[in-house]
Amino acid sequence: MKILISTFTFHPEGNGVAEVAAVQAFGLARQGHEVTVVCAPIQERKPADYPPNLKIVEYRFSREGEFTFSGQVKEYQDFIATFPCDAMLIHCWQAWPLDAAFPVLERNPAKKILVSHGYTAHLWEPRASFPWGLGGWLRWQPYVWSFFRFLSKLDHVVFLSARKDFGRFFDHTLMRLFGDSRWTVIPNGASIRSAPADLPDFRKQLGIAPDALLLLSVANYSRRKNQLAALRAFAKSGLENAVLVFIGSECNEYTRELQKTLAGMQGMAKGQRVLILDHVAKDLIFAAYRSADLFVLSAEAETQPLVLLDAMACGLPFISTDTGCIAELPGGIVVSSEKEMTAAMRKLAEDPQGRKELGRQGAEAVDSTYNWDRVLARYETLLETLVSAQPTSTRPR
Repeated sequence: MKILISTFTFHPEGNGVAEVAAVQAFGLARQGHEVTVVCAPIQERKPADYPPNLKIVEYRFSREGEFTFSGQVKEYQDFIATFPCDAMLIHCWQAWPLDAAFPVLERNPAKKILVSHGYTAHLWEPRASFPWGLGGWLRWQPYVWSFFRFLSKLDHVVFLSARKDFGRFFDHTLMRLFGDSRWTVIPNGASIRSAPADLPDFRKQLGIAPDALLLLSVANYSRRKNQLAALRAFAKSGLENAVLVFIGSECNEYTRELQKTLAGMQGMAKGQRVLILDHVAKDLIFAAYRSADLFVLSAEAETQPLVLLDAMACGLPFISTDTGCIAELPGGIVVSSEKEMTAAMRKLAEDPQGRKELGRQGAEAVDSTYNWDRVLARYETLLETLVSAQPTSTRPR
């Protein structure tokens, strides 16, 4: 098959969407398919990193409004309209790969599959000052009202979970509510399974004692990831001989706020430490997962975070806020407040057998479901089924 993958972010970028798109692209190319990825350019990308049957096409984009863009808009639209392929995998709502292509999608006869990483256009994000985020929310409502117009140009939608709600799975809720069956559930997978066996000694490199309780949090530093909540919960836990390690991609304004809060904290328990790291090599991050006792995710909004799947793959029990479809993942404790997070930290710190059992449950789920080998096979089956199907005479409008 000739497959086009359209994504605003791609390898070697390190975010979740880039990782999923990379697994699809490299995996389908290894299976012998001709794969072309259209994405935004970055300086670090090198053509030599890709096999001969995986091509990269780059376009520069900036979003000016909910439906308007600047940059190479016409060039991208012409490319989408005329590119000869059997199927397109388009990543994300509210991103230029779908939104800028919308006017021309019907001109290309290829099967068009949207990979949904969550739907948020309908959600109000409160702000501290007037008009409290309502202006931004109102601007996105025409996008919400256009939901079924978007669906009319697509042949299929992939969801990460069977969950339906009025949060990040609102798109799934609408499709089910109106009887549209053109969807499939294909979850994410754990990338750490492919990590090399010979990893650095994380505890030794960071000066963490072998018998210390090591809590790990891996996420880009931001208010949405809400590392401050994990820091406060850890400080309140009073755990002795315990270390909380934050790992983010870069130091930014939020990192400095986290550092300032830590510096102002009083009365930490004996042996209680916090490390705030950035620009950590991937092998050392993998080593951190395998050295930790607990994984902590304090995000305010997620869909199906890859970091939790990686923790599960390592048999690492997790404590996480209740967002996205995290509540359906085995292998951890889901909490709804900082107070509950503190209590969960204390509970699992005192229960090594409980940690072991949760870790076992998570690892089994990754072996059976949340691993990229199975995920990629399901994508390949879906593509083959859609491409081999006869054209639909009527499509829901």
